[in-house]
Amino acid sequence: MRVRSLLLAAALFFAGCAGVKPLPPEAPAVKPSEAPASIRAEAVIVFKRIIDMSGRAVITAEGPDKFRIEVSGPFNQTAALLVSDGKTFFSHVGDSTEIKDWDDPRLPYSFSSSEIVSFLLGVPADKEAEDRGFEVSKDAERTIFKRPRKEGVLKVELSDFRNIGTLRIPYRIVIEDGKRRITVRYSSVEVNPEIDSAAFDIDPLVPPPVPFPGG
Repeated sequence: MRVRSLLLAAALFFAGCAGVKPLPPEAPAVKPSEAPASIRAEAVIVFKRIIDMSGRAVITAEGPDKFRIEVSGPFNQTAALLVSDGKTFFSHVGDSTEIKDWDDPRLPYSFSSSEIVSFLLGVPADKEAEDRGFEVSKDAERTIFKRPRKEGVLKVELSDFRNIGTLRIPYRIVIEDGKRRITVRYSSVEVNPEIDSAAFDIDPLVPPPVPFPGG
């Protein structure tokens, strides 16, 4: 593109057409399915388990593998905080706090951090997802990822796609494995915001060790 512009300018100069108004620059070519590098969103999250839970949430995600999800309770208290720095997963739900590495088999859903971020960002279905063991189906309204497991099929559905500029964002994300179901519905999305890296810092969230009695 730059070479083409230089050649056009040179041709006009040598032809003595300095008074001719140059053509406006062409807009960069962007694939309709392109996803953002990061988002900051407000959402409603519904957890369906033995006891259903729901709450308003603020979601921050940055590719390839960092996210922060803050869920508020009915009285604006923090009902849940989920943070990943790409290597470690921190969760605080109610009075329970857990810190695990992403390769820990006890993590629910058997996702990697990068997979969760890809769903939150709406990364389009491609060969990479299939290489990670997903069966991918896609139509004009939704993209569905399925991964067979010993515990049952893991399913992720992205739908309600909306265009924000040149980007295409799924406003509804559903994750289920037969026992649990999580629905995320965005109410507003800011694409490619500047995000302070401290948002994904887990160290300040780790509670101090409890001293031994009499210690």
